[in-house]
Amino acid sequence: MRSPYISGMTSSSDSHSSTRCQCARTVDIIHARDLVSALRPGLTAADRLDPYWDRLWSDGSSLAWRSHESATAQVLAGFGGLPAAHRISEAEAWARLESSKSRNDLLRFLAVLQSFRTVTGEQIEALSGARGAANIMSSLVTALFRVGIIELGSAASGLMREATSKRATLYRPTNSQAVERIIERLTYAEWVSLTGGWEWDKGGQFDRHNVLATELGLRLAEYCDVATVLGEKFSTVDLLAGSGIGWKPLTGDTKSADLTVIRPDALKVAVELTATLGASFEKKVDRWARILNDRPMNESGLAVVFVIAPPHGSSARKVLTTTYKAIAAVSRRFPGTVRESIATRIGVVSWTDWFPARHSISTDFFTMTVDMPAGMADGHMVWTRTNLLDAAAYPFTPASPALTAILDNMHMLWGTPHWLRDFHKAPSLIPLVLGHPIDQIPHTTRKPEKPDAPKLGAAKGAAGATQFPKRMLPYM
Repeated sequence: MRSPYISGMTSSSDSHSSTRCQCARTVDIIHARDLVSALRPGLTAADRLDPYWDRLWSDGSSLAWRSHESATAQVLAGFGGLPAAHRISEAEAWARLESSKSRNDLLRFLAVLQSFRTVTGEQIEALSGARGAANIMSSLVTALFRVGIIELGSAASGLMREATSKRATLYRPTNSQAVERIIERLTYAEWVSLTGGWEWDKGGQFDRHNVLATELGLRLAEYCDVATVLGEKFSTVDLLAGSGIGWKPLTGDTKSADLTVIRPDALKVAVELTATLGASFEKKVDRWARILNDRPMNESGLAVVFVIAPPHGSSARKVLTTTYKAIAAVSRRFPGTVRESIATRIGVVSWTDWFPARHSISTDFFTMTVDMPAGMADGHMVWTRTNLLDAAAYPFTPASPALTAILDNMHMLWGTPHWLRDFHKAPSLIPLVLGHPIDQIPHTTRKPEKPDAPKLGAAKGAAGATQFPKRMLPYM
């Protein structure tokens, strides 16, 4: 594993719950500016807004969303005016989106948006590599807004200056028919690279929840030894534990994890971000326990982590304590087998354990260190600290090739963080499209009267041999 930090200071973390191990632990806390980032300056964790500690969702504030249609109506009502960059015609917007110059950035932008649902401008540019995606006045963003493919959101705070407000703008997808105009012009390979082979959908819109999950995934990809991270769209229960691993499709369960972390050996860590407690929380814990109980680790490669991130000013201790108790309870109801305990596959950690202050990161984060139940002692559950990204400390041996397919398929998805994606490792979809395997360009047979005629597609002069069009292959 690469060493992501240069220097740090030491801090102690106290116990959060009577059910948790009472021994204090010492960890290093490093400021993000002292880390070696995979991203270019301006987009690193040290440069981005910190959505948790910068309190975009402080008491009394909310996100105000606007579509081009609603913004136009408000302008006509005299509430304000659109910036000059946004006063473009629909024809001009489509001309930009359908230009070959913007094609790569457009599809990467849309893929990240579809995967993670709600993102800040900084997050989507960092993940996609699409230049100008963080700028709401850019040609790409203004065109997408004008045709109705995205909505823009901002924190409703009178304290924000104009520059800060632009920086804090969020994007989310819509169910606009306009996106179909883009999708219907894609090749099969492009469509799969954009949506994973599924329909475009708006998904769950929970602003704080989605942005924190996106930030967590971005930081994991930015600093940790992971193969990739997948957003909510590619974190469905069926993909993680059903048809996605070669098992019977789980068509009756439409739920998704908030994020999935893929280790280099294909171990999957489904992340559930928990902010508040409700009637559905214990059902969620119970559902994951049942799934893990039915699928041994080597046959599913799946573990689950609950990350506790309650709003500031709320009863964080209560949320954390209740979460520990719920996980302890399911570990007793589903003890697993002598060889494999379900408890060793369900972890919990608080956001502040990994990120104790603004732009600060604990060394526990780099190994995804979480608490897991270790058994009962003196009537209390004992918890052990587990490093999920350490293959030696948390081993996994896949039982079938279906479990490691994601390591190749991730390179095909434009929603994969751009620095983790290698076009040359993406599997070819051409055999699937044509219905049978091929290894060369199809060509006609030689005519009997011209036995020496060159084969169709063969190299001639300065021109090389004919290749498949680039649009039939995933983009770099």
